[in-house]
Amino acid sequence: MTQTKLPPGNPGRFSHAEVDLPERAHAGVGALAELRAMMLGIIDLIERDPLADNRSELETTFRHLRELNKIMEGEIYETVIACSKARRSMIASITTSRSKVH
Repeated sequence: MTQTKLPPGNPGRFSHAEVDLPERAHAGVGALAELRAMMLGIIDLIERDPLADNRSELETTFRHLRELNKIMEGEIYETVIACSKARRSMIASITTSRSKVH
């Protein structure tokens, strides 16, 4: 497990928090933060020049956005799977003091 500081601007329960994550999830959160920054840059670029003269540039940008979306979906999936496995492992390692009823 690695302690991960979530990036600012993260909506949700763990905003600006430090959480313990499995190594794969830690890497996934980092990759998603980088991809988010790229997306914000693209949004800024489009907002600055909404009436771009070169239509092919916009089409190329949107094609790249679709590819980034696929990458982001994969990172989210891998991060969730890593956290689910870690949680299952932690739950399995907890011993109960109650006797089994037969």
